[in-house]
Amino acid sequence: MISEHRRLIAQLVADGDLTPDWAEVFERVPRHMFIPDRFWDRGEHDWFQRDRNVDPGVWLQRVYSNGPIVVQIDDGRENPDVTRPRCTSAAIMPTVVAMMLDQLDVASDAQVLELGTGTGYTTALLAERVGAENVVTVELDSRLAYRAGTTLRRAGWDVAVAIRDGNLGWARRAPYDRVLSSYAVRRIPYTWLRQCVDGGVIVAPWGTPYANAFLLRFTVHDEVADGRFLAAAAFPWDRCRPPRFRAMDDLAEQRPQAVVSRTLLRPYQATPGSGSCLAVGIRVPRCQWVWEDGEEPGSGTVWLYDDAESWASVTVPDQSAEEFAVHEYGPRRLWREVEEAHAWWQRLGSPEQERFGMTVTPEEQVVWLDCPDTPVHRWGPSDR
Repeated sequence: MISEHRRLIAQLVADGDLTPDWAEVFERVPRHMFIPDRFWDRGEHDWFQRDRNVDPGVWLQRVYSNGPIVVQIDDGRENPDVTRPRCTSAAIMPTVVAMMLDQLDVASDAQVLELGTGTGYTTALLAERVGAENVVTVELDSRLAYRAGTTLRRAGWDVAVAIRDGNLGWARRAPYDRVLSSYAVRRIPYTWLRQCVDGGVIVAPWGTPYANAFLLRFTVHDEVADGRFLAAAAFPWDRCRPPRFRAMDDLAEQRPQAVVSRTLLRPYQATPGSGSCLAVGIRVPRCQWVWEDGEEPGSGTVWLYDDAESWASVTVPDQSAEEFAVHEYGPRRLWREVEEAHAWWQRLGSPEQERFGMTVTPEEQVVWLDCPDTPVHRWGPSDR
């Protein structure tokens, strides 16, 4: 085991993020084996490719940092947008991987279905724990699937790799004791429940366009799943059903036509990273946000936009500001909706995400507060 690998595991154990039984598994699975020679890294303004052959030392340090490694942007296009790319595949942050695997609570002989193979690193950890013959992994992107499958086999883990939409699962080997998704969905696919044994566990990221994403742990009984929100973490979106992105330049051109007002709600009190972002995402449908840095430290603009014609911007002149300029355009008043959602969250007692949970049935998906008897929002089959 190389020194960088040893240091990462020691850090995860010292921080309480890695249990002793999983630490032994992490020790036997080198992360660098699964990371391509070139991956995407964030510079001061644009994203760039970190190349192992150019600077192997920095490459290795990044691979064994406690952070995500973006291996694909914009579906692997040849000339992606490096100013505002869309992450479509990543090696998940090791702390989050450890939490997901711990919450999965796998027995040594459990049958496991993984959705979103990506690099194959999490797949290898599962295979090392339960045996390669007990793991099926599904990946939509054939290039990623081929690379991960090849790396896994060369390392001695002959895992079944299926190329298809992960939301469809893999019925041939069902039922599974455990289901793990490595990509965020806006609706938990009911197929996953159907392919899970009674009493089985599903661990999956779920999010709204406003806030991606929240990790959930479900237990399945009688084809109904009940679970709680564990933590907020960033995951690639379901590539077959991603939120729609809009160009910021188009919104800025419409700014002279916008309705102008003022707000006392600090934008960072209602954007991802705040305790209210789950509630706001639930109450303000089809709304996304982007932060644009200003010229001065601490200044900038929060842009909100929906999947049609509406948008809003809130300007932050500096960190000490107590009032903020708002521009809103289109049939929806998006910032007003955010303010109302934030006020609703405060009336609930300003609960953190761990107090929320979700129930999934064939007919609907329900987010509740503290227990299933106190629902706060419902989605029907046609809602997205």
